[in-house]
Amino acid sequence: MEKSYSHCVVDGCKRARQSHGHCMKHASENPDHPRCTYPGCENVERTKGLCQRHWGQQRSGEELRPYVQWNLLDCRGPLCTRKAKFKDGYCQRHHTQKLDTGETWVIGTRKPKGRAPVQRCVHPGCTVTEIAVRGRCLEHAREHHGECWLPWCHKPGHHITGLCDPHRRVERSMQHHYGFGWQRRLEMGAEQDEKCWICGHQGDLAAKNGLHVDHDHDTGQVRGLLCGLCNRGIGALRHSTENLRKAIAYLEATDQRRWSQSTRAT
Repeated sequence: MEKSYSHCVVDGCKRARQSHGHCMKHASENPDHPRCTYPGCENVERTKGLCQRHWGQQRSGEELRPYVQWNLLDCRGPLCTRKAKFKDGYCQRHHTQKLDTGETWVIGTRKPKGRAPVQRCVHPGCTVTEIAVRGRCLEHAREHHGECWLPWCHKPGHHITGLCDPHRRVERSMQHHYGFGWQRRLEMGAEQDEKCWICGHQGDLAAKNGLHVDHDHDTGQVRGLLCGLCNRGIGALRHSTENLRKAIAYLEATDQRRWSQSTRAT
């Protein structure tokens, strides 16, 4: 049985190929496999001599910079042996302490039974009990963290990215699949007037009815913005121009046949 072109060339491996015919696992294990050309980067080459992260930086128009794996650094909180999880150099527990109170302490020394749930807003003098995000009410969360920088969103933003939590998750997904974030996505929408490239359907990001980012599943190259129906339609036709031509010919033939049958009946 012939091996599928979309799978790793290593016999018995069913993972998708991502770099020179290999999956990322076998590409990383092979010492002779091409590596990223960025100085000091040892990641596997993905596209045009760059690894996936540096290629994403170049494609989004950013200046290439070293990639730091924060989870390999030690937390800089007092007497903490955990690994850092955030760019401020703290683990999850100390990161939360810093956001809520502005200071950090040795875990377990203030609350022996763990972190007690916040009963009211931690802002001095505020008595609001409805917590919006990170121990603060909606008003003081916006004041402390600022609003999400996306024009249609007014939720409190993150102190590093400036995005609210839902849009941060969407940006991480876009970075993983397409190599760019919200800035490039807004530029693409402006280039197409936020209309589907095929049918012209008007998308609306504020109403959660935005267009889909269409890309080539073999090369990873982004092609444009499509509405959900058109995106699923070309996917159902296996992204084949030949299948699309046959579908057009079929519709034209059936329309002609239907017209001839109706005239014969009259």
